[in-house]
Amino acid sequence: MADLGDSAGAAGGPHRRPRLRLTPGKVIAGRYRIVARVGGGGMGEVYRADDTSIGRYVALKFPPASTDDPSWSWRLAAEVEMAQSVSHPNVCRVHELGRHGGHVFVSMAFIDGESLRRVLSRSVGVLTHDEKLRIAHDLCAGLAAIHDQRVLHRDLKPDNVMLDGSGRAVITDFGIASYAGAVTDRRSGTLAYTAPEILAGELPTQHSDVYSLCLVLYELFAGRPPFPAQPVEERLRLQRAGAPALPDPDGVDPAVREAIARGLAPEPEERFATAAELAAALPQRPELAAAPRGGRSVAPETLLVAPRLGVRRAAAWGLAVAILFALPLVALLTAAVQPGRAAAAGEPPAALAGRAREILRRLGFEEPAEDSLHGYVFEAAGAARGEATERPAGSPPSPLRFWYRQSRGRLVPLNLGSLFSSYDDPPLPAAGAVGVHLDPTGRLLRLDASPERRELRRLAAEPDWEALFAAAGLDLAGFRDVPPSWIPPGFAARRRAWVGRRPDREGGSIRVEAAAFRGQVVGFRVFGEAPPGAAASKGPGRSASAVGTLLLPLWFFAGLIAAVLLASRNLRRRTADRPAAFRVATVVLIARIVAWLLGSGQRISADIVAAQAGLARALLTATLVWIFYVALEPTIRALWPRHAASWVRLLYGRWRDPLVGRDLLLGVAFGLAALFWAQLYVAAPGWLGVPPPPAGSQNPLLWQIGRGSVEILCESLASPARALAMGIYAVVRAVVVALFGVMGVALLRLLLVRAWLSRTVAALLLTFLMLPAGGHPAAAVVAAAVSSALWLTILVRFGFLPVVVATVVAGLVGSLPMPFPPAGWTLGVSACTLLAVLGVTVWGFVAALGGRPALDRRLPL
Repeated sequence: MADLGDSAGAAGGPHRRPRLRLTPGKVIAGRYRIVARVGGGGMGEVYRADDTSIGRYVALKFPPASTDDPSWSWRLAAEVEMAQSVSHPNVCRVHELGRHGGHVFVSMAFIDGESLRRVLSRSVGVLTHDEKLRIAHDLCAGLAAIHDQRVLHRDLKPDNVMLDGSGRAVITDFGIASYAGAVTDRRSGTLAYTAPEILAGELPTQHSDVYSLCLVLYELFAGRPPFPAQPVEERLRLQRAGAPALPDPDGVDPAVREAIARGLAPEPEERFATAAELAAALPQRPELAAAPRGGRSVAPETLLVAPRLGVRRAAAWGLAVAILFALPLVALLTAAVQPGRAAAAGEPPAALAGRAREILRRLGFEEPAEDSLHGYVFEAAGAARGEATERPAGSPPSPLRFWYRQSRGRLVPLNLGSLFSSYDDPPLPAAGAVGVHLDPTGRLLRLDASPERRELRRLAAEPDWEALFAAAGLDLAGFRDVPPSWIPPGFAARRRAWVGRRPDREGGSIRVEAAAFRGQVVGFRVFGEAPPGAAASKGPGRSASAVGTLLLPLWFFAGLIAAVLLASRNLRRRTADRPAAFRVATVVLIARIVAWLLGSGQRISADIVAAQAGLARALLTATLVWIFYVALEPTIRALWPRHAASWVRLLYGRWRDPLVGRDLLLGVAFGLAALFWAQLYVAAPGWLGVPPPPAGSQNPLLWQIGRGSVEILCESLASPARALAMGIYAVVRAVVVALFGVMGVALLRLLLVRAWLSRTVAALLLTFLMLPAGGHPAAAVVAAAVSSALWLTILVRFGFLPVVVATVVAGLVGSLPMPFPPAGWTLGVSACTLLAVLGVTVWGFVAALGGRPALDRRLPL
């Protein structure tokens, strides 16, 4: 540590004791072993010590005052409190305030280096221009972090800047620091580094700290201070006249001269409002500028201290207002095209489950059930056949059905650990199991049963067909017998079929088929006008194009192999950000487990195998994310270092960083734009009077990777807990999709070298992957091309964090229920979804301002 400055000493203090003598090896406060005295001055003495409790070197600062002086102790405690509020690589970390005998001391990080003052006192040429520029960026980043905590340093000078062994600049000494807006005295720091308004008797502000910083930068690049030593009055006159132009030894960058000149403007309003703006005006940090050319991966620490520039106040307001207008518009459009709108307008799941139990009881299934499951299933084929559902006039049939399963034994799905439930898992038929499909109003559409032997009480009796028709909302008298054509999935001794008129629509016919065994109904189907050849439930459709279906597994396995190889290389070269990868994988693991616990219909405590399967799936997902992250993230830092900064800062807890806020706003805006375009592809044909594409082809930005948005919609309708599980799953899925997609783009960039060629190939591949099936071929190609162009624009222009946020927003709003009008039992889920998007928007808006007021106070109201 260098000698401490004399700023506080100039302000006066209590009586001073004789110099403290601590010999090497002495242990104080039970944990600090003195190593050596490293400095001393007007602010006391500094010792290097070994903190035996954590095994690291620290610096112990002993102010020249006794602990029996209340004002001095209070001032030191305030200094420690303010210093502890700042955590940044370019600000000296303060650990604690301690006592030894009649003295207090401050424990802080030990910086093995020397002060900037000592470096500048040497002959000119010790520091290169790039090193000076790096120091300037370090100081801007450190001061921005201090101001983020609403703290004013008030004593920036070369003596209070340390350079460690790697050349990193660290701001020290909070001796006269104060909270912004709470300054009660006009004490200044060192006269040579004081802003003119402070010399004139005004209170300090962030502008005065920026002025002091620019005085330091002037001396750093020029080798001398801008103003000679003068009395206060003469110095004030010189400062108000303006600083002299920065000399040009060895070619100082013109941008540096312009930035320092603006920072030394006499009037505070003419200077930079923040240190981040000053950093943005300086030339790019040397390592950031050299990384793409040299193929080197920029260290995460460098991205943490890069300029913290967000967006201008007007741009932040523009993005926020655009999001506020777009969100309800996109929600309404989503509600218009979502296949679940008829289901959301019907009865809630609990009522439909009660209706299913009542139907089964009336049909003779009176044995008590030990276990039951329920959910919704997407039936695109049923909607195409026009199966009977009660709906508003002119609206299409509902492709979503409510299903209910019950059994005398436990229903244990074969697909253990899955977040998604299925009517066919466990498989039907099974002894003692029975299941039904209902429309949103509770009318029976399907029944499957395998009654146990003791339930077959009647040997050759005819089933009660009228009760079966009544459960389906039909009148048997209006139907005529026809030869059966449907083959039930289980054994049946008797089959019947009827044809009649649809009760809720003139001119439409309806076909009903049923099967029975020993007088007990074992199968029932309600068909539309089409033949029942495709009557079996096919579950949620994916509506994938043939090209996309072929390319998707090839893309995945090629990406996985490349990811393993790249991850191994990055680990060997030690370029991987393993702490960040661990954090991402841990969050994915926890989120995946929580989502499974919320969404699983299984009783975990009763089935250890199910618990093991759920944990195994979560571990697999987290492991894949870790592999892809270790492989991908260093490549992004090498190819697009500036675009990776916001993601790195978010992972390291810089949630209020202006750059993070900017990218959150951009991600939300792009996500809504992409979803609007995707839903417009589904809605526009209906407006133009042409057949719309299949319901499963909506949201081509996401629908073909992983579980489709329709499957998420089906699960989220089942219960609030499963809706929350699907929300968590959608977020995790977005991170995985973004990692997977960016991995492919980065690989193409490495293989094809030229940026324009790699982007063109990536756009073509993404267009094929996103290509929806159904609808007009030209419209499908245009929809996929625009979606892929939006996705690549976000990545190439703004970086990884906006890609993740855009994918999350599009997945949440496009997959979870959005009923219209906003009422009914799904209102809570849709409201929470929209509030979550609004919450991210508010967070991004506040962070992007970087502590600035939302409104310019200079504007007249």
